[in-house]
Amino acid sequence: MDQLVLLSYRGVHLGADGRPKAGGGVSTGLTTISDNEGCGWYYFDDNEFSFLENGAPRVKKLARFSHAEIEEHYGFCNRTLWPLDHDLEEYIRYSQREREQYRRLQSRATSLVAAREKKNSVVFVQDYQYNLAPEMLRQAGLRSLFFLHTPFPQYVKQLYRDVVIEMVRGMLGADTIGFHCRTYADAFLRFAAQNVPGLDVDVDLHSVTSQDGHRSQIVVEPLGIDVENWRRLASVGTRTRTGTRKKVFLVVARADYTKGIPELLEAWYQFNRLWPELAQDCLLKMIVTPSRDGIEEFRGELSRIERAYQKVVQAFPGSVEWQQTASAPSDLAVTYANSDCLLIAPKVDGWNLTGPEFISSQPEGSGAVVGMSSGTGAYQRFGDYVIELHAEDPLRMAYALHYICGLIGSDWAISRMQLMRQVVPGLGDWWRNFKSLAGL
Repeated sequence: MDQLVLLSYRGVHLGADGRPKAGGGVSTGLTTISDNEGCGWYYFDDNEFSFLENGAPRVKKLARFSHAEIEEHYGFCNRTLWPLDHDLEEYIRYSQREREQYRRLQSRATSLVAAREKKNSVVFVQDYQYNLAPEMLRQAGLRSLFFLHTPFPQYVKQLYRDVVIEMVRGMLGADTIGFHCRTYADAFLRFAAQNVPGLDVDVDLHSVTSQDGHRSQIVVEPLGIDVENWRRLASVGTRTRTGTRKKVFLVVARADYTKGIPELLEAWYQFNRLWPELAQDCLLKMIVTPSRDGIEEFRGELSRIERAYQKVVQAFPGSVEWQQTASAPSDLAVTYANSDCLLIAPKVDGWNLTGPEFISSQPEGSGAVVGMSSGTGAYQRFGDYVIELHAEDPLRMAYALHYICGLIGSDWAISRMQLMRQVVPGLGDWWRNFKSLAGL
Protein backbone atom coordinates (compact mmCIF):
# COMPACT_ATOMS: atom_id res chain seq x y z
CA MET A 1 0.00 0.00 0.00
CA ASP A 2 1.25 3.51 -0.85
CA GLN A 3 2.48 5.65 2.06
CA LEU A 4 1.25 9.24 1.97
CA VAL A 5 3.32 12.20 3.22
CA LEU A 6 2.65 15.94 2.99
CA LEU A 7 5.00 18.65 1.71
CA SER A 8 4.10 22.32 2.22
CA TYR A 9 6.04 25.52 2.75
CA ARG A 10 4.55 26.29 6.15
CA GLY A 11 3.12 23.76 8.58
CA VAL A 12 2.03 23.54 12.17
CA HIS A 13 3.40 23.75 15.69
CA LEU A 14 2.71 21.23 18.41
CA GLY A 15 0.51 22.52 21.21
CA ALA A 16 0.87 21.78 24.92
CA ASP A 17 -1.20 18.63 24.42
CA GLY A 18 1.26 17.40 21.77
CA ARG A 19 -1.27 17.81 18.97
CA PRO A 20 -0.59 19.88 15.85
CA LYS A 21 -1.93 23.44 15.97
CA ALA A 22 -2.69 24.93 12.58
CA GLY A 23 -2.86 28.60 11.73
CA GLY A 24 -6.05 28.37 9.69
CA GLY A 25 -6.97 28.04 6.02
CA VAL A 26 -4.93 25.49 4.10
CA SER A 27 -2.93 24.52 7.22
CA THR A 28 -6.16 23.49 8.96
CA GLY A 29 -7.07 21.26 6.03
CA LEU A 30 -3.64 19.64 5.94
CA THR A 31 -3.74 19.07 9.70
CA THR A 32 -7.01 17.18 9.27
CA ILE A 33 -5.51 15.06 6.49
CA SER A 34 -2.44 14.34 8.59
CA ASP A 35 -4.62 13.26 11.52
CA ASN A 36 -7.04 11.18 9.48
CA GLU A 37 -4.46 9.50 7.28
CA GLY A 38 -1.78 9.14 9.96
CA CYS A 39 0.78 10.61 7.58
CA GLY A 40 3.95 12.58 8.14
CA TRP A 41 4.44 16.18 7.12
CA TYR A 42 7.48 18.02 5.72
CA TYR A 43 7.58 21.81 6.01
CA PHE A 44 9.70 24.82 6.94
CA ASP A 45 9.69 25.96 10.55
CA ASP A 46 11.41 29.34 10.17
CA ASN A 47 14.74 28.38 8.53
CA GLU A 48 14.57 24.72 9.52
CA PHE A 49 13.31 22.12 7.06
CA SER A 50 11.38 19.86 9.40
CA PHE A 51 9.39 16.66 9.60
CA LEU A 52 6.42 15.99 11.84
CA GLU A 53 5.61 12.33 12.21
CA ASN A 54 1.95 11.80 12.97
CA GLY A 55 1.53 11.37 16.71
CA ALA A 56 5.15 12.27 17.49
CA PRO A 57 5.82 14.43 20.56
CA ARG A 58 8.01 16.88 18.69
CA VAL A 59 9.04 18.09 15.25
CA LYS A 60 12.28 16.65 13.83
CA LYS A 61 14.66 19.23 12.36
CA LEU A 62 16.22 17.81 9.19
CA ALA A 63 18.31 20.69 7.86
CA ARG A 64 18.91 24.37 8.40
CA PHE A 65 18.72 26.72 5.43
CA SER A 66 20.54 30.04 5.38
CA HIS A 67 18.73 33.34 5.70
CA ALA A 68 19.65 34.17 2.10
CA GLU A 69 18.25 30.86 0.80
CA ILE A 70 14.92 31.45 2.53
CA GLU A 71 14.65 35.16 1.70
CA GLU A 72 15.49 34.81 -2.00
CA HIS A 73 13.09 31.89 -2.43
CA TYR A 74 10.45 33.92 -0.59
CA GLY A 75 11.21 36.90 -2.80
CA PHE A 76 10.66 34.99 -6.04
CA CYS A 77 7.44 33.47 -4.68
CA ASN A 78 5.99 36.82 -3.68
CA ARG A 79 7.58 39.32 -6.06
CA THR A 80 7.20 37.22 -9.21
CA LEU A 81 4.93 34.20 -8.88
CA TRP A 82 2.20 35.70 -6.69
CA PRO A 83 1.38 38.64 -9.02
CA LEU A 84 1.98 36.46 -12.10
CA ASP A 85 -0.49 33.81 -10.94
CA HIS A 86 -3.08 36.52 -10.21
CA ASP A 87 -2.65 38.22 -13.62
CA LEU A 88 -1.36 41.38 -11.95
CA GLU A 89 1.88 41.69 -13.87
CA GLU A 90 2.26 45.38 -12.97
CA TYR A 91 3.32 44.20 -9.51
CA ILE A 92 6.03 41.79 -10.73
CA ARG A 93 9.60 42.53 -9.64
CA TYR A 94 11.66 39.83 -11.36
CA SER A 95 15.10 38.76 -10.15
CA GLN A 96 17.14 36.06 -11.87
CA ARG A 97 19.06 35.50 -8.63
CA GLU A 98 15.82 34.89 -6.71
CA ARG A 99 14.62 32.54 -9.44
CA GLU A 100 17.79 30.46 -9.20
CA GLN A 101 17.39 30.27 -5.43
CA TYR A 102 13.76 29.23 -5.91
CA ARG A 103 15.05 26.24 -7.89
CA ARG A 104 17.85 25.42 -5.47
CA LEU A 105 15.68 25.46 -2.36
CA GLN A 106 13.20 23.03 -3.92
CA SER A 107 16.00 20.81 -5.17
CA ARG A 108 17.52 20.61 -1.71
CA ALA A 109 14.15 20.12 0.03
CA THR A 110 13.04 17.34 -2.33
CA SER A 111 16.42 15.63 -1.95
CA LEU A 112 15.89 15.58 1.81
CA VAL A 113 12.44 14.06 1.32
CA ALA A 114 13.68 11.48 -1.19
CA ALA A 115 16.49 10.42 1.15
CA ARG A 116 13.96 9.53 3.86
CA GLU A 117 11.05 8.07 1.91
CA LYS A 118 10.59 4.61 0.44
CA LYS A 119 9.75 4.14 -3.22
CA ASN A 120 6.09 3.44 -2.42
CA SER A 121 5.69 6.86 -0.83
CA VAL A 122 3.34 9.41 -2.41
CA VAL A 123 4.13 13.05 -1.61
CA PHE A 124 1.16 15.45 -1.56
CA VAL A 125 2.80 18.76 -2.54
CA GLN A 126 1.13 22.09 -1.78
CA ASP A 127 1.07 25.33 -3.72
CA TYR A 128 3.19 27.74 -5.70
CA GLN A 129 6.19 27.68 -3.35
CA TYR A 130 6.83 24.16 -4.71
CA ASN A 131 5.84 24.38 -8.37
CA LEU A 132 9.02 22.56 -9.43
CA ALA A 133 9.01 19.92 -6.71
CA PRO A 134 6.79 17.26 -8.38
CA GLU A 135 9.19 16.74 -11.29
CA MET A 136 12.17 16.75 -8.92
CA LEU A 137 10.48 14.07 -6.83
CA ARG A 138 9.68 12.03 -9.93
CA GLN A 139 13.32 12.14 -10.99
CA ALA A 140 14.17 10.82 -7.51
CA GLY A 141 11.77 7.90 -7.99
CA LEU A 142 8.83 9.14 -5.89
CA ARG A 143 5.22 9.67 -6.93
CA SER A 144 3.50 12.93 -6.06
CA LEU A 145 0.19 14.74 -6.09
CA PHE A 146 0.10 18.53 -6.41
CA PHE A 147 -2.50 21.14 -5.48
CA LEU A 148 -2.24 24.77 -6.60
CA HIS A 149 -4.11 27.04 -4.19
CA THR A 150 -3.52 30.21 -6.25
CA PRO A 151 -5.15 30.94 -9.60
CA PHE A 152 -3.35 29.87 -12.75
CA PRO A 153 -2.60 32.91 -14.97
CA GLN A 154 -5.05 33.51 -17.79
CA TYR A 155 -2.78 35.81 -19.79
CA VAL A 156 1.01 35.52 -19.86
CA LYS A 157 3.17 38.07 -21.62
CA GLN A 158 6.13 36.85 -23.63
CA LEU A 159 8.48 38.37 -21.03
CA TYR A 160 7.37 35.82 -18.40
CA ARG A 161 6.41 32.89 -20.59
CA ASP A 162 9.56 30.92 -19.78
CA VAL A 163 8.77 31.23 -16.03
CA VAL A 164 5.33 29.70 -16.56
CA ILE A 165 6.68 26.99 -18.89
CA GLU A 166 9.14 25.97 -16.18
CA MET A 167 6.31 26.03 -13.65
CA VAL A 168 4.12 23.80 -15.83
CA ARG A 169 6.89 21.29 -16.48
CA GLY A 170 7.55 21.07 -12.76
CA MET A 171 3.89 20.54 -11.89
CA LEU A 172 3.56 17.84 -14.55
CA GLY A 173 5.85 15.60 -12.54
CA ALA A 174 2.79 14.90 -10.37
CA ASP A 175 0.36 12.09 -11.13
CA THR A 176 -2.56 14.34 -10.22
CA ILE A 177 -2.75 18.15 -10.28
CA GLY A 178 -5.60 19.85 -8.45
CA PHE A 179 -7.20 23.27 -8.84
CA HIS A 180 -10.00 25.00 -6.98
CA CYS A 181 -11.87 26.10 -10.11
CA ARG A 182 -12.52 24.96 -13.65
CA THR A 183 -11.25 28.32 -14.93
CA TYR A 184 -7.76 27.65 -13.53
CA ALA A 185 -7.63 24.06 -14.77
CA ASP A 186 -8.67 25.15 -18.25
CA ALA A 187 -6.04 27.91 -18.27
CA PHE A 188 -3.38 25.37 -17.29
CA LEU A 189 -4.37 22.97 -20.06
CA ARG A 190 -4.61 25.76 -22.62
CA PHE A 191 -1.17 27.15 -21.73
CA ALA A 192 0.41 23.68 -21.76
CA ALA A 193 -1.07 22.89 -25.18
CA GLN A 194 -0.01 26.19 -26.74
CA ASN A 195 3.38 26.83 -25.17
CA VAL A 196 5.06 23.65 -23.90
CA PRO A 197 6.46 21.41 -26.65
CA GLY A 198 6.43 17.63 -26.39
CA LEU A 199 3.13 17.28 -24.53
CA ASP A 200 -0.02 15.42 -25.48
CA VAL A 201 -2.80 17.54 -23.94
CA ASP A 202 -6.25 15.95 -23.85
CA VAL A 203 -8.66 18.76 -23.00
CA ASP A 204 -11.69 16.46 -22.92
CA LEU A 205 -10.14 13.96 -20.50
CA HIS A 206 -8.27 16.68 -18.58
CA SER A 207 -4.95 14.90 -18.85
CA VAL A 208 -1.43 15.68 -20.05
CA THR A 209 1.07 13.07 -21.20
CA SER A 210 4.77 13.90 -21.44
CA GLN A 211 7.17 12.58 -24.07
CA ASP A 212 8.41 9.84 -21.75
CA GLY A 213 4.86 8.55 -21.24
CA HIS A 214 4.22 10.03 -17.80
CA ARG A 215 0.56 11.04 -17.49
CA SER A 216 -0.84 13.75 -15.22
CA GLN A 217 -4.55 13.91 -14.44
CA ILE A 218 -5.96 17.43 -13.98
CA VAL A 219 -8.80 17.68 -11.45
CA VAL A 220 -11.04 20.40 -10.06
CA GLU A 221 -11.90 20.07 -6.38
CA PRO A 222 -12.29 23.27 -4.31
CA LEU A 223 -10.88 23.22 -0.81
CA GLY A 224 -13.55 22.61 1.83
CA ILE A 225 -13.89 23.57 5.47
CA ASP A 226 -14.95 21.77 8.64
CA VAL A 227 -18.56 22.93 8.41
CA GLU A 228 -19.75 21.41 11.67
CA ASN A 229 -16.88 22.92 13.61
CA TRP A 230 -17.69 26.43 12.33
CA ARG A 231 -21.35 25.94 13.23
CA ARG A 232 -20.41 24.76 16.70
CA LEU A 233 -18.04 27.68 17.29
CA ALA A 234 -20.60 30.19 16.02
CA SER A 235 -23.38 28.88 18.24
CA VAL A 236 -21.61 30.36 21.28
CA GLY A 237 -22.52 34.02 21.61
CA THR A 238 -24.87 34.29 18.63
CA ARG A 239 -27.45 37.01 19.09
CA THR A 240 -30.69 37.65 17.21
CA ARG A 241 -30.59 40.35 14.56
CA THR A 242 -33.37 42.51 15.97
CA GLY A 243 -33.60 45.88 17.68
CA THR A 244 -31.88 49.10 16.75
CA ARG A 245 -28.28 47.99 16.39
CA LYS A 246 -26.43 48.91 13.24
CA LYS A 247 -26.24 46.54 10.29
CA VAL A 248 -22.74 45.10 10.29
CA PHE A 249 -20.91 44.73 6.96
CA LEU A 250 -17.85 42.54 7.51
CA VAL A 251 -14.56 42.26 5.63
CA VAL A 252 -11.99 39.58 6.55
CA ALA A 253 -8.82 39.68 4.47
CA ARG A 254 -5.06 40.18 4.37
CA ALA A 255 -3.67 43.57 3.34
CA ASP A 256 -2.86 42.12 -0.07
CA TYR A 257 -3.17 44.02 -3.35
CA THR A 258 -5.24 41.16 -4.79
CA LYS A 259 -8.01 41.73 -2.21
CA GLY A 260 -9.31 45.11 -3.40
CA ILE A 261 -9.58 46.70 0.06
CA PRO A 262 -8.84 50.35 -0.97
CA GLU A 263 -11.54 50.13 -3.65
CA LEU A 264 -13.97 48.66 -1.14
CA LEU A 265 -13.27 51.52 1.28
CA GLU A 266 -13.85 54.02 -1.50
CA ALA A 267 -17.18 52.28 -2.19
CA TRP A 268 -18.07 52.63 1.49
CA TYR A 269 -17.20 56.33 1.30
CA GLN A 270 -19.47 56.78 -1.72
CA PHE A 271 -22.25 54.80 -0.03
CA ASN A 272 -22.10 57.14 2.97
CA ARG A 273 -21.97 60.20 0.72
CA LEU A 274 -24.91 59.19 -1.49
CA TRP A 275 -27.24 57.72 1.14
CA PRO A 276 -26.27 59.30 4.48
CA GLU A 277 -29.51 58.47 6.30
CA LEU A 278 -29.29 54.82 5.33
CA ALA A 279 -25.54 54.60 5.93
CA GLN A 280 -25.73 56.00 9.46
CA ASP A 281 -27.41 52.76 10.50
CA CYS A 282 -24.60 50.68 9.01
CA LEU A 283 -21.08 49.80 10.19
CA LEU A 284 -18.17 48.47 8.15
CA LYS A 285 -16.12 46.12 10.32
CA MET A 286 -12.73 45.33 8.83
CA ILE A 287 -10.53 42.50 10.05
CA VAL A 288 -7.70 43.30 7.66
CA THR A 289 -4.26 42.17 8.76
CA PRO A 290 -0.80 43.17 7.43
CA SER A 291 0.73 40.63 5.06
CA ARG A 292 4.24 39.93 3.74
CA ASP A 293 5.69 43.09 5.26
CA GLY A 294 9.08 42.23 3.78
CA ILE A 295 7.74 42.81 0.26
CA GLU A 296 7.61 46.45 -0.86
CA GLU A 297 4.42 46.04 -2.90
CA PHE A 298 2.55 44.68 0.12
CA ARG A 299 3.78 47.52 2.33
CA GLY A 300 2.58 49.89 -0.37
CA GLU A 301 -0.86 48.26 -0.35
CA LEU A 302 -1.12 48.65 3.41
CA SER A 303 -0.38 52.36 2.96
CA ARG A 304 -3.11 52.60 0.31
CA ILE A 305 -5.56 50.96 2.72
CA GLU A 306 -4.57 53.34 5.51
CA ARG A 307 -5.14 56.38 3.27
CA ALA A 308 -8.52 55.09 2.11
CA TYR A 309 -9.52 54.32 5.69
CA GLN A 310 -8.56 57.79 6.90
CA LYS A 311 -10.59 59.38 4.09
CA VAL A 312 -13.71 57.54 5.26
CA VAL A 313 -13.36 58.06 9.01
CA GLN A 314 -12.53 61.76 8.63
CA ALA A 315 -15.64 62.33 6.54
CA PHE A 316 -17.89 59.86 8.37
CA PRO A 317 -16.61 59.23 11.92
CA GLY A 318 -17.70 55.94 13.45
CA SER A 319 -18.67 54.36 10.13
CA VAL A 320 -15.69 51.98 10.04
CA GLU A 321 -13.93 49.81 12.62
CA TRP A 322 -10.55 48.38 11.65
CA GLN A 323 -9.03 45.43 13.50
CA GLN A 324 -5.48 44.77 12.33
CA THR A 325 -4.88 41.53 14.25
CA ALA A 326 -6.27 38.18 13.19
CA SER A 327 -9.08 36.66 15.25
CA ALA A 328 -8.94 33.13 16.63
CA PRO A 329 -11.41 30.82 14.84
CA SER A 330 -13.67 30.74 17.91
CA ASP A 331 -13.91 34.56 17.95
CA LEU A 332 -14.15 34.84 14.18
CA ALA A 333 -17.06 32.40 14.03
CA VAL A 334 -19.04 34.52 16.50
CA THR A 335 -18.19 37.67 14.51
CA TYR A 336 -19.44 35.95 11.37
CA ALA A 337 -22.68 34.91 13.07
CA ASN A 338 -23.35 38.44 14.31
CA SER A 339 -22.71 40.18 11.01
CA ASP A 340 -25.40 41.01 8.47
CA CYS A 341 -23.28 40.95 5.34
CA LEU A 342 -19.87 39.62 4.27
CA LEU A 343 -18.05 41.63 1.60
CA ILE A 344 -15.47 39.83 -0.55
CA ALA A 345 -14.09 42.09 -3.27
CA PRO A 346 -10.79 40.72 -4.66
CA LYS A 347 -9.65 41.62 -8.11
CA VAL A 348 -8.75 37.93 -8.38
CA ASP A 349 -8.52 35.26 -5.68
CA GLY A 350 -7.66 31.57 -5.81
CA TRP A 351 -10.66 30.41 -3.80
CA ASN A 352 -11.31 32.42 -0.57
CA LEU A 353 -12.39 30.51 2.52
CA THR A 354 -14.06 33.43 4.28
CA GLY A 355 -17.22 32.95 2.25
CA PRO A 356 -17.75 29.29 3.22
CA GLU A 357 -16.79 30.09 6.83
CA PHE A 358 -19.29 32.96 7.03
CA ILE A 359 -22.08 30.90 5.47
CA SER A 360 -21.43 27.93 7.78
CA SER A 361 -21.44 30.20 10.83
CA GLN A 362 -24.90 31.62 10.13
CA PRO A 363 -27.73 30.42 12.39
CA GLU A 364 -30.82 28.74 10.97
CA GLY A 365 -33.16 31.28 9.41
CA SER A 366 -30.40 33.83 8.89
CA GLY A 367 -31.13 36.61 6.46
CA ALA A 368 -27.49 37.63 6.10
CA VAL A 369 -26.21 38.50 2.62
CA VAL A 370 -22.90 37.86 0.86
CA GLY A 371 -21.43 40.38 -1.59
CA MET A 372 -18.69 38.85 -3.73
CA SER A 373 -16.66 39.85 -6.78
CA SER A 374 -16.65 37.55 -9.78
CA GLY A 375 -12.83 37.49 -9.58
CA THR A 376 -13.10 35.37 -6.45
CA GLY A 377 -12.70 31.64 -7.06
CA ALA A 378 -15.60 30.90 -4.70
CA TYR A 379 -17.88 32.95 -6.98
CA GLN A 380 -17.91 29.98 -9.33
CA ARG A 381 -19.79 28.02 -6.65
CA PHE A 382 -21.82 30.72 -4.90
CA GLY A 383 -22.35 33.25 -7.71
CA ASP A 384 -26.05 32.47 -8.17
CA TYR A 385 -26.77 33.28 -4.52
CA VAL A 386 -24.67 36.39 -3.83
CA ILE A 387 -24.72 40.04 -4.84
CA GLU A 388 -21.93 40.74 -7.29
CA LEU A 389 -19.39 43.40 -6.34
CA HIS A 390 -17.53 45.05 -9.20
CA ALA A 391 -14.02 45.08 -7.76
CA GLU A 392 -12.58 47.74 -10.07
CA ASP A 393 -15.53 50.16 -9.83
CA PRO A 394 -16.13 51.66 -6.35
CA LEU A 395 -19.22 53.60 -7.46
CA ARG A 396 -20.92 50.44 -8.74
CA MET A 397 -19.95 48.74 -5.48
CA ALA A 398 -21.59 51.59 -3.57
CA TYR A 399 -24.84 50.96 -5.42
CA ALA A 400 -24.49 47.25 -4.60
CA LEU A 401 -24.12 48.16 -0.89
CA HIS A 402 -27.31 50.23 -1.12
CA TYR A 403 -29.09 47.25 -2.69
CA ILE A 404 -27.77 44.86 -0.04
CA CYS A 405 -29.17 47.08 2.71
CA GLY A 406 -32.67 46.44 1.44
CA LEU A 407 -32.11 42.68 1.18
CA ILE A 408 -30.77 41.96 4.67
CA GLY A 409 -33.32 39.93 6.61
CA SER A 410 -35.65 39.53 3.64
CA ASP A 411 -37.27 36.28 2.51
CA TRP A 412 -34.94 36.39 -0.52
CA ALA A 413 -31.88 36.58 1.74
CA ILE A 414 -33.14 33.78 4.01
CA SER A 415 -33.77 31.45 1.07
CA ARG A 416 -30.40 32.24 -0.55
CA MET A 417 -28.55 31.60 2.71
CA GLN A 418 -30.30 28.25 3.06
CA LEU A 419 -29.20 27.32 -0.47
CA MET A 420 -25.61 28.42 0.13
CA ARG A 421 -25.41 26.38 3.32
CA GLN A 422 -26.22 23.31 1.24
CA VAL A 423 -23.39 23.82 -1.26
CA VAL A 424 -20.50 24.72 1.07
CA PRO A 425 -17.77 22.17 0.29
CA GLY A 426 -16.76 20.08 3.29
CA LEU A 427 -13.11 19.47 4.11
CA GLY A 428 -13.62 15.71 4.30
CA ASP A 429 -15.32 15.71 0.91
CA TRP A 430 -12.45 17.72 -0.62
CA TRP A 431 -9.85 15.21 0.50
CA ARG A 432 -11.91 12.07 -0.21
CA ASN A 433 -12.74 13.26 -3.72
CA PHE A 434 -9.19 14.36 -4.48
CA LYS A 435 -7.82 11.13 -3.03
CA SER A 436 -10.26 9.09 -5.11
CA LEU A 437 -9.46 11.00 -8.30
CA ALA A 438 -5.77 10.45 -7.51
CA GLY A 439 -6.37 6.70 -7.28
CA LEU A 440 -5.26 6.33 -3.67
